[in-house]
Amino acid sequence: MERLEVLLKKDESLSGIFKDRDAVHRDGDLHRSAHVWVVRSDEKGKLSVLLQRRSLNKDAFPGCLDTSCAGHVVESETYESTALRELEEELGIVPPNPPIFLFDFRVKWEREFRGQKFINNEIDRVVMLEVQDVDLNRFQREEISELVWQDIEEVKYALRDLDKRYCIDLPLYEEFVLFVGSKSRHYNIHIGDYASHPDAGSYAGSDEWVYHEIYPFYGTRAAAIARAKAHIARFREDKSPYVASLRYWLTNPDDDDTDITNEEE
Repeated sequence: MERLEVLLKKDESLSGIFKDRDAVHRDGDLHRSAHVWVVRSDEKGKLSVLLQRRSLNKDAFPGCLDTSCAGHVVESETYESTALRELEEELGIVPPNPPIFLFDFRVKWEREFRGQKFINNEIDRVVMLEVQDVDLNRFQREEISELVWQDIEEVKYALRDLDKRYCIDLPLYEEFVLFVGSKSRHYNIHIGDYASHPDAGSYAGSDEWVYHEIYPFYGTRAAAIARAKAHIARFREDKSPYVASLRYWLTNPDDDDTDITNEEE
């Protein structure tokens, strides 16, 4: 049985009091949860979001389309470790980088499922993971019945129309869409090498080996730079220790002047 730490109502801080999950939802105690939205973009930059259909055996909202993955922060865990655990357990995804923090959101509602009162009173830490694709047949069968990609805007309109196929909190989802659509800057991170060390030999094919990779990133400029530096560090470890000059630069698809930075590691 999951044990959750109750948060103090006055300041939402940790109380040191732990209760079983069922008791927390019965009593309406404030607790923590991590929500992960997995997204992908097409060649035109249009975003789709990965939704899971909840198992018919779930105690709340069986058979409904829900967040990509989510989970309670259980005893001895953090928001961050919970997000990573749920990604791996439910979707079989082990991301090379942690999901991007977006915002915290307070959710409170009360329903009845299978004749039992269910109070959800939680703080959701909302994070996002952008991927190229996922295996739609790889998921936790006990929790999920299927995975589907849907257009990020179409889901919003369906929620506004009270479409009963979904069990996604509309205010939270609208904040998520607003954040990735306008509040957050979308950078393309470029990693390039144009002057490999001659000793690279057969790996590089020549001493003028050219390497270029680009991937999208949602967040602040500082966070994008940190992600680029981490990418470079992994590149050196995973691909070639002989690289002499590796550069990164950021571009923003929405700006006319896209040469934001050009630095060397």
